Amino acid sequence: MDLIARFRKKLPFLAIISCGYMFTSITQVLANSPSPDLLDTIKQNGLVRIGVSPDLPGMSRRIAGKPGFEGAEASLALLIGSKLIGDAKKVELIGVDSPERLALLQKGKIDLVIAQFTITPERQKLVDFSVPYVIAHEALLLPVNSKVYKLSDLIGKHISVANGSASEQRYKRAWPGIYQRSTNLESGGIELLRRGEVAAWANDNTNIMGMLSVAKDRNRFRLLDVAACFPAKPFGIAIRKDNPGLLAALNAALTEEQSKGSLKKLFAPLALPAVKGSSANEACR
Repeated sequence: MDLIARFRKKLPFLAIISCGYMFTSITQVLANSPSPDLLDTIKQNGLVRIGVSPDLPGMSRRIAGKPGFEGAEASLALLIGSKLIGDAKKVELIGVDSPERLALLQKGKIDLVIAQFTITPERQKLVDFSVPYVIAHEALLLPVNSKVYKLSDLIGKHISVANGSASEQRYKRAWPGIYQRSTNLESGGIELLRRGEVAAWANDNTNIMGMLSVAKDRNRFRLLDVAACFPAKPFGIAIRKDNPGLLAALNAALTEEQSKGSLKKLFAPLALPAVKGSSANEACR
């Protein structure tokens, strides 16, 4: 068999090798190509989807009988979304509960989360956070006639916490003798307290103050400031990892609004009354 004939006989085999090499090379190129930044995708789609709380007065809740949401975080979401995409009508707010916000974000069902998401080292391994838009603190809501004046008074008793919240994890680590009842909805915490099923509701000062602002029975409760007992709770906007363009745009927008005083104005009504003197630390015993 001459050289040409032998080459022709091997040609199909060589073609398979060549195609296989080309396919492998293309696959490697695609795998190594950077994914488009989510900011580009948002602008291309003409829509930004933002997860917000559905039931938290003062922060974010659905407007009764109407489409849309109201509250400080809902307003912030519309403001930031408009800055990203240039049109408030292209901002979609989606109600998310505390336990589901991370999963919905990672599955791509929402683009951002603005829902009292405390920046913690554990969460920073899973998502990227913007700079904080507000600094919250731990607080407790108690019946007005409660004998609880410090955290140790709650040992052996139950408190209500939001499932998946930073408060839930903090009390588990620091006060394991305080038992917990978890609720998926933020409003579930105060409902358990109303029914006498727990001794206190543990949450952020912003959330408790917001809930009290609309509670017709607010005189049934009193606040216990435990801010000095735990680290502060910086709330940030959460996004999926590896989207530096979107993260930079969020940080720029928040920094601009901070310099204008807009963020302070939004969240000022949700601050706890100041606790003076040594009483701020007495609650930590």
